[in-house]
Amino acid sequence: MTSFIKYILLFGFLSSFALAGLRTDFNLDGIVNMADFAAVSNKQPDIYRDHDLSDLAFHWLAGQNQSEAFIEDVYTDASRHNPNEICTVTAEISNPSDEQFIGNLRIRIIKNTNPVYSASLLVNIPSQGNTEKDFTVHLPSENFQGYQIQALLSNGDTETSAIDVSSDWKRYPRYGYVTEFYEGQGASRNVEIMNSLSRDYHINSLQYYDWMWRHENVIERDSGGDIKEPWQDWRGASISYSVLTHSISEAHERNMAAMPYFQAYCALDDYQQISGVSPEWGLYSDQSNQNQYYHDAGTKIWVFNPFNLDWQNHLCGEFTDALQTFQWDGLHIDQLGNIGSGSYYDYWGAEVNLAEGLRSIVNRSKMHLNWLESEDPEMQGRDAVIFNIVDGAVGNWAVSQIVEQSTADVIYSELWSNDTYRGVRNFIRYSKRQSGDKAVVLPAYMNKEEDTGGYFDEDSVLLADAAFFACGAFHLELGDGDFMLANEFFPSREKLMTDSLKEKLKDYYSFITANEKLLFSPELRLGDGGLQWIDIPGVNLSGDASADTVWFINRANEDYEIFHLVNLLGNDNLWRNQAEQPNTLIDFTVKLRLGKDTEVNKVFCGSPDRNGGSFYPLNFTEGQDSTSDYISFNVKELKFWDMILVERDFTPPHGQLYEAEDAIKFNTAVDNDHPGYSGYGFVDQFTGVHQSVSFYVMAEEDGNYEIDFNYASANEASIRSVIVNGEIACKVNFPLLSDWDSWAVSSVSAELQKGINQICVYYAPDDFGHINLDYLKLNTN
Repeated sequence: MTSFIKYILLFGFLSSFALAGLRTDFNLDGIVNMADFAAVSNKQPDIYRDHDLSDLAFHWLAGQNQSEAFIEDVYTDASRHNPNEICTVTAEISNPSDEQFIGNLRIRIIKNTNPVYSASLLVNIPSQGNTEKDFTVHLPSENFQGYQIQALLSNGDTETSAIDVSSDWKRYPRYGYVTEFYEGQGASRNVEIMNSLSRDYHINSLQYYDWMWRHENVIERDSGGDIKEPWQDWRGASISYSVLTHSISEAHERNMAAMPYFQAYCALDDYQQISGVSPEWGLYSDQSNQNQYYHDAGTKIWVFNPFNLDWQNHLCGEFTDALQTFQWDGLHIDQLGNIGSGSYYDYWGAEVNLAEGLRSIVNRSKMHLNWLESEDPEMQGRDAVIFNIVDGAVGNWAVSQIVEQSTADVIYSELWSNDTYRGVRNFIRYSKRQSGDKAVVLPAYMNKEEDTGGYFDEDSVLLADAAFFACGAFHLELGDGDFMLANEFFPSREKLMTDSLKEKLKDYYSFITANEKLLFSPELRLGDGGLQWIDIPGVNLSGDASADTVWFINRANEDYEIFHLVNLLGNDNLWRNQAEQPNTLIDFTVKLRLGKDTEVNKVFCGSPDRNGGSFYPLNFTEGQDSTSDYISFNVKELKFWDMILVERDFTPPHGQLYEAEDAIKFNTAVDNDHPGYSGYGFVDQFTGVHQSVSFYVMAEEDGNYEIDFNYASANEASIRSVIVNGEIACKVNFPLLSDWDSWAVSSVSAELQKGINQICVYYAPDDFGHINLDYLKLNTN
């Protein structure tokens, strides 16, 4: 007897009940009833497993228990855990009714779509009471992997959360901020701040903004060398040493890194008398040292030459003092941008390349922390350096110096003028590629300078987060418990989050934590934004975040092809400004083209907008048309962001020879009217701009590969662009041949990642000529 039949016989007599966001609402109609069993039975074999049926039966049975008890919260004891560590999962349950509640609480730990742990406990709550239940989980040994927590109460209530199993927070820096460490602040406020950031949003690293006494002299001491308690910072705030120390300790209790804010080159008035900093170290707008640069923040903040060794030595001394006094985990270093538009001079009138100077000071800072580690065992593991590339965009000032040439551990950039989704995507791709796949954090200030009635616009926040996360970057936005950034001055409280936005961001941050390896891992292959890979009939699609489209973003790893759908319908292409709630898509068909050599096993869809971020399986069919082989499936709903996982196997053809007629053809055709081709034909009518032939190919290792193209071209010499994983790798020349019955090989070299890669032969606007394309052959150099 099948599991499905057993559960139907056992529970078929029970009535249906409505459960918003329930994971076992498999047909997503908001009700658990017989239709959900039908949804299970109609799926292809093995797409649902026994644990799905068990949960469905568990919740079906819950229809007999009409208790008002609910899971108020579920969370872990830390923001990050090491592999093989013990993790405590806590569920807080409330019973607001006048009746006692007796039932069961079940939790399950899910890796991607597969359970790795399950347990249940008896729950007995008196009327108007509450309880906490703890589960002790021995975490798996796999490093840098996220897990979803699913908590299910036997009256049908459900809640989700996540676990990050990572030995190093810098791999997935869910970066937040803290500004509250003031005199008179109670210890309970630190606990409240850290509990919210850790339990609700899984923040694992914190920027401590403006904690210092002076920019050039960070800790105030009296004449005897004792720390002042409190000290007054540049804006008159009373900073408490004891509160700050306790805050760092509370962060560490939850495995959150504490990063102190520094300025790369700033000092306050009277810097020479108070701190021994010389004006000879300054940065000037003239060659006669009459006009030292400064930033006016209500008080003058003076700027120094980051190339100057005396300034570097002074700053490194402040780093040492800070790390020996507090348990900081590294340095967060800021700057003011291209304040002089390229006109910079030292005290003696020599021109200064400020962008190069900033690279120099970042690398010197990292070198200094490494030296501290070697000298002092107490400094081990406290060497992280984050530097702010202000106005991050491809080609902007100082970007290449930091991304490509610095030893910063994380690529961090305030987005000033880079306001389009496409511009942000390009910057993220560039930063990952050129930095060796370092994590990217974007402090991007939502609704900046907009009048939104004192509250953040929910739709724009969710769309921006969906876009940043789907593109593989983290968003610095949350801090001080549940405050959110609206501008670059972090203590500002000009806008607040609504309760609704707080709840939705909890789901978003649980989703990105549970799926961190599928979103942010350096092992991910970046994808091509061409429309040849995907089709949604009746829906305006784009691969470049055009206004009023569904924007698709493609990634892949060894297990999955990953397609993100970000819903920009009804909105422009700008991330920062207020947005409209996107037009929700219901019951729409998706076609994916993954090539002839790909065998699809299962398809799943998940979203932070639905069912607590749980993935549900999709029934799919296979087909073929004039473009290529494809799979087709229905998606129930797209609000802001859906993530589609395609579990597949790939078998490369014999000799790594990929026939063009079997590839994904965009506005071309297949013919066989000229002899000498391989396979059953070749691609012809490859004659116009934006036409393409796209292949999935398998590389055994990372490295440079020679790629052969067998072609015919009898009208004129031709050129095509070769796009590898979404980036133009090179041009391929197709010399003129004697006639269309003659075939020849033209070769190029390109870098491929280990695993499945996308290679697109593309007719770019600056290309020319007519060709017939027979095959692509992959050779290892």
